[in-house]
Amino acid sequence: STNCHRLKKKAVIVPMAMGKSYQKARSPYPLKVINYIIAVSSLRKSSRVLDIGCGTGKSTIPFAKKVYSILGIDPSKKMIKEAKAVSKKYKNIFYKLSSFEALKLHKESFDLIFAGTSFHWLNPKIRYKKSSYLLKDKGRLVVFWSVDAHNKSRFMQKVRKIYLKKAPKYPVGYGNSERKFLRELKKGTRIVSVQY
Repeated sequence: STNCHRLKKKAVIVPMAMGKSYQKARSPYPLKVINYIIAVSSLRKSSRVLDIGCGTGKSTIPFAKKVYSILGIDPSKKMIKEAKAVSKKYKNIFYKLSSFEALKLHKESFDLIFAGTSFHWLNPKIRYKKSSYLLKDKGRLVVFWSVDAHNKSRFMQKVRKIYLKKAPKYPVGYGNSERKFLRELKKGTRIVSVQY
């Protein structure tokens, strides 16, 4: 849900649907997935949750219905503006215009940190260490995304070809990301539970 991916001190701007058009076009995450994440995370009404790359609130709102306090962050002004507009009735959602890398918060602030189709945008050198720093002692980091429909769509295959031509280092999808994320986890974070 960001529109800039950094590559060796250069910024490559990748065109993406923004704000209202993103909200209309993006499919919601299945409630079954949200409920599973809440169950394995042992969330309570007093839990604090961080949504990394919240976009227009597609992943934030379902969690807000279940937990006490949720902070959604995104580096796009248009995404945050739309997220606030569609989330008005939820008093337990707070949005902040920020990248994960620039976010300044206290150690052990959250019971759950999740990234719905956004983890690949984060700096791999800090994404796990910073998550570990921000999680409470028994907190959870959950990374999830939609794969099947996204990868099989003829439209997305055409879009992917354009990305590969215009921005060859753009992260084109998750593909083998589970193995990549597991390798990163083994590099010394305190995040120990991995389920997939």
